[in-house]
Amino acid sequence: MELSRMNLNLLVPLATLLQTRNVTRAGEQLNLSQSSMSAILARLRTAFDDPLLVKTGREMTLTPYAESLIEPVQQILTDIERVVTHRPGFDPSIDGRTFTVVASDYSTLFLLRPLLEQLEAEAPNVTLEVHPLLDDYADRIKHDDADLLVVSEQLAAEFLPEYPRRTMFRDRFVVAAWKGNEALTDDTTLEDFALMRFAQYVTGQRLNLADKALDDLGVVRQVEVRTASQLLVPFLLTRTPLVALIPERLARATREPAELRYIDPPVPLPVISDACLWHPRRTGDPGHQWFIRRLSDLASSL
Repeated sequence: MELSRMNLNLLVPLATLLQTRNVTRAGEQLNLSQSSMSAILARLRTAFDDPLLVKTGREMTLTPYAESLIEPVQQILTDIERVVTHRPGFDPSIDGRTFTVVASDYSTLFLLRPLLEQLEAEAPNVTLEVHPLLDDYADRIKHDDADLLVVSEQLAAEFLPEYPRRTMFRDRFVVAAWKGNEALTDDTTLEDFALMRFAQYVTGQRLNLADKALDDLGVVRQVEVRTASQLLVPFLLTRTPLVALIPERLARATREPAELRYIDPPVPLPVISDACLWHPRRTGDPGHQWFIRRLSDLASSL
């Protein structure tokens, strides 16, 4: 196909169709009617001489050729955006920017919240958009749909091994309970865990590192409460018989308001090592480089 025959205004609708795999949803994202979006799809099919989207049961699926277009089309749009918005550098004191960060509430509280205090004075036009850590976190980075992902080094190595990263901070797990819970003592053993009632933090469908390690060891526990909010766990323990495995930094911060006591785990557990990851396309962005440095400087003081 000759470039002169291709209407480059169709690249954005094409990228949206490849992402949503649905004419109606693509139209909604672009504020176009379904009939207009259908007409655009027809033009794209003609231009590429390929159906692109085909009906499979009640769903639409991409053809193999359409699948092969996802990465190059996204790259083209990213390059065009950089050309249009290019600046020789980034001055945080005057430049405006919104950074999208995917992080757990734990990382948000202990890493991003302190950053907000500094941004107020150093970068008044910089804002943060924080998204929760859900099961799609790896895809968010692969699709360059966020500036940064804050996740454990273990998960980063498993799902995004080739992506650039920088270690931010470390923590360790402790066993926490309400200070009036007599089931938890300094002499608590792994065998005692079988008699205890646990509250558990989960990331989407994945267990946290401590619970996964105990499962791998075959340590039986009665899990009575599961929550996607790690910050909520200490407060679920207050005036209840529940115990939980939580980061020590979180235990210290909530010891008084949640009336907690905590002990070292009766068996060594994985160290919590959180890192920031990003898509390689963002590595050369001056604003992105500044944001990473700012986070890294802050993390070194935690």
